[in-house]
Amino acid sequence: MNSLRSAASFFMIFLVSGLVSYFLHLFVAENPSQDVVDYIQFSYYFSFGLGLIFTLPILLLKKHIPNQLGYIFLSSSFVKLIILMILVKFDQFVLDKSELLHFFVPYAISLGIEIFFISRELRNIN
Repeated sequence: MNSLRSAASFFMIFLVSGLVSYFLHLFVAENPSQDVVDYIQFSYYFSFGLGLIFTLPILLLKKHIPNQLGYIFLSSSFVKLIILMILVKFDQFVLDKSELLHFFVPYAISLGIEIFFISRELRNIN
């Protein structure tokens, strides 16, 4: 599969799954306050936004860096966690258990899709 087709496929699946899971998440949340809705929006923007920013270039440049795809993906995951820690520290977010679940759901969905596409590309290289 060529780089552009792979990246386009990733983009469409990532976008659709992000939108579907976002609206499903809001539907399942029981009468969320505006603060909870804001936090859910932040979680989806963060997880899916950074997922696109970090994964699309990897998929587009896979022919130029075939042996480094896995390392670059692991590094990008580490950078995403650092960015999250910085944002939480500066924005003074208080992460209690219920809000942690609101963050973990979009993060897990986006990470799962990213892992699926990157692992598929790694299998195709070998």
